[in-house]
Amino acid sequence: MGGMDEEREAIRSSTAVARVWLILAPLVAVPLVYVLSMGPALMLNNRGVISDATISWTYAPIDWLSDHFGLFGRLLQWYLSFWIT
Repeated sequence: MGGMDEEREAIRSSTAVARVWLILAPLVAVPLVYVLSMGPALMLNNRGVISDATISWTYAPIDWLSDHFGLFGRLLQWYLSFWIT
């Protein structure tokens, strides 16, 4: 019987890990994709595809973070330099 209990515990443990990943992955991925989408959006803005107003409205939270957190702002400028020529 001891083997059966260990097997059940292993299944519970792996299920718990999977649940944590199902919660944490989107919490990390969605903001990351949002921030990284700024590069292509600014490139399209430079080409006249997306308006300045749309960029300003869409990325206002990132702009605020960049203004208030120096390291974030420097990293963002470095990343955006690959998209904007």
